[in-house]
Amino acid sequence: MLEITDIKKINQVVSDVIEKVAQTVSDDKAATRWVNSINKVADQIEDHGDFMTWNPETKSLLIWNQETNSIHSANGVCDCAAFQKGFPCFHRAAARIVRLYLEPEVREPIAGPPYMSPSQMNSRRAKIGNIWID
Repeated sequence: MLEITDIKKINQVVSDVIEKVAQTVSDDKAATRWVNSINKVADQIEDHGDFMTWNPETKSLLIWNQETNSIHSANGVCDCAAFQKGFPCFHRAAARIVRLYLEPEVREPIAGPPYMSPSQMNSRRAKIGNIWID
């Protein structure tokens, strides 16, 4: 069971991750999908954190999907259909957010998050929807 007790901190982590996407994802569709996944994570952690378990040894998050009765384990890779098709994955976003929440000393490389390919990164500015973010 995942226990998030510091709401201010988890909100800051979510905000920071969305900002990182804006800074590193140059493809509008991919950026929008990541932001949607991140927002879904925020809702799911708040409402269904008891269906998530963090494994500190593997730095992975186990997530039980109640709708499909399936369990996914994510830590940068995932066995879900979205990841297999190369799309942003809710499970990976959740694992990343939980890791950053639980392990605040983790520092991401400036080049971009590990789930991004070099062709998806843009360190100068990004466009999400119709808004350019510098």
